[in-house]
Amino acid sequence: MIAGIRELFAREGISCEIEKKVSEQPDPWDALNLEELSVDTGIEDFAENHDHYLYGTKKRS
Repeated sequence: MIAGIRELFAREGISCEIEKKVSEQPDPWDALNLEELSVDTGIEDFAENHDHYLYGTKKRS
């Protein structure tokens, strides 16, 4: 992708310098603990029929 951008700029006569920046701060998504946030609804088929329970659509099974 970067090579494509460089080629496009070169064709247009635009000089550019592209460098990769590394964030100094950790990504908060990496620290997310889904087990800590999960809730037991007691609904056995929730994963398969979540649209039914959230939006009232017909059940899949």
